[in-house]
Amino acid sequence: MSDDEKAIRSPEEDKTSEIESKETGDHSVAFEKDDTLIKKPKTLPIMAEPKLTPAIRWGNVYLGQTAHLLLRLRTRPEPIKVEIQDGRFIIGRSQRHATDQPNLDLTKYGAYFHGVSRHHLAIVKDGNVLQIEDLKSTNGTYLNGRRLLPFQPRLLRDGDELCLGHLVVKVFFDNPDPSPLA
Repeated sequence: MSDDEKAIRSPEEDKTSEIESKETGDHSVAFEKDDTLIKKPKTLPIMAEPKLTPAIRWGNVYLGQTAHLLLRLRTRPEPIKVEIQDGRFIIGRSQRHATDQPNLDLTKYGAYFHGVSRHHLAIVKDGNVLQIEDLKSTNGTYLNGRRLLPFQPRLLRDGDELCLGHLVVKVFFDNPDPSPLA
């Protein structure tokens, strides 16, 4: 600032230009020349994300001796009983003259109208635990209201609700064993 500019400024402008700053606690405190206190909020440092405690999930994860599932569709009173072998069990809808049909065809349950893909969902049996993964379906797969990312396995629990497109399926383990098998 030039000497001419200093001469033009009023004494109040000159007073506010000479401010000392001090950092204290959660505020940045500034003192003017006449000891008038000015508080301004201090910028908070970027902190690490808080550690989240996993939510308690209800529902058994382990299968018993038999790997049977009961699938209850919201639109049908009787459940669909399926046996899961080791490996992948594909759920979807069939297509005429296709060579690779799903293990469980939901066509007769209105799968096409509910947005179920031909190869929509895979259930993978790993020992006595089941995992599910969306097979990059067009309308997505939801597990208890949360959309699954394609090809990312998630544990399937007794009582979970799946939504294949718009087809709602409640999953129950047939005679679940509450403890893991050795």
